[in-house]
Amino acid sequence: MSGDYEPGEAECGFLFPAYSDGGALMNCVDIHQADERHPHEELENILLGK
Repeated sequence: MSGDYEPGEAECGFLFPAYSDGGALMNCVDIHQADERHPHEELENILLGK
């Protein structure tokens, strides 16, 4: 892809619904933090209403 936008590595993100043992957990959200020592707390605050 030349000249197109290519995103880099994700810093943070979420997956809803969360999944466990092959099934959806409708009351749960998985939050991904690429750097656990410096998390993006604003994403957690928005998603969890903190």
